[in-house]
Amino acid sequence: MSDKVRAALAAAVVRVLRPLVRAVLRSGMSYKAFNDLVKWVYVDISMKEFTIPGRKNSKSRVAVLTGLTRREVDRLVRMAEPKEGTPERYNRAARVLSGWSEDPRFRGSDDQPAILLIEGESGFTELVRMYSGNQPYRAVLDELIRVGSVERVDADHVRLVKAYYEPVSGKQEEEKLNILGIATGDLLETIAYNIRRSDGPAFYQQEIYERVPVSKLEEMRESIRKHCDQFAVKTDRMLYTQLGIDTNAAGHSTDRRAGVGIYYFEADLEDGQ
Repeated sequence: MSDKVRAALAAAVVRVLRPLVRAVLRSGMSYKAFNDLVKWVYVDISMKEFTIPGRKNSKSRVAVLTGLTRREVDRLVRMAEPKEGTPERYNRAARVLSGWSEDPRFRGSDDQPAILLIEGESGFTELVRMYSGNQPYRAVLDELIRVGSVERVDADHVRLVKAYYEPVSGKQEEEKLNILGIATGDLLETIAYNIRRSDGPAFYQQEIYERVPVSKLEEMRESIRKHCDQFAVKTDRMLYTQLGIDTNAAGHSTDRRAGVGIYYFEADLEDGQ
């Protein structure tokens, strides 16, 4: 590795770590606990992915690859894998909200998301059936009310409050951290894939506008949110109808995760810009 590549890698690692360490510190994780996780990932990836064809990886070789001691590798190999969160509930809830916001069948005469009967044609149960598969409508409704995306108007009607799913604070903080791990992991895997490949189009695009006037930010946020909601709904329906992919069907051992991530970012200009 050349000095220039090493310097670029170090700068990239620092930039990736800053928001991650910020989130870790806010959640009260110590450096020792964080460091143990980093070492565990080093060992796990070395064991599973950096193998010699036709040979099983040894702990001694992993120690050489990672720079850890043989004793430390042995300890980390025996350490239980941290339990990961699942994106399933988040994805289902987000699809229901996007469908309610964008599908004409669930919008009123004023072209705004309609107040829905809980049951009945073009009601909330039908919305859940279309956008969340075989999930019980009551479980979806309870979850969306819990996070503040939906509210009851009366015993028979519900109203859309916000067209996005965001876990509430407090005891549900683990759900936000699950989303942090899932979304960030997918994004970094995509960028790493683009670094490794030498041909074909990139699977990552980013549009950046610098020096955006503060007075325009709120309008920009709302426009982007609306555009992204429309894109998400169209993509989901395309996968379901045009390609014949049932996102709620039972999985098979040969299936793979695939999709598109959408995010909005906003930050101060760096020094010197």
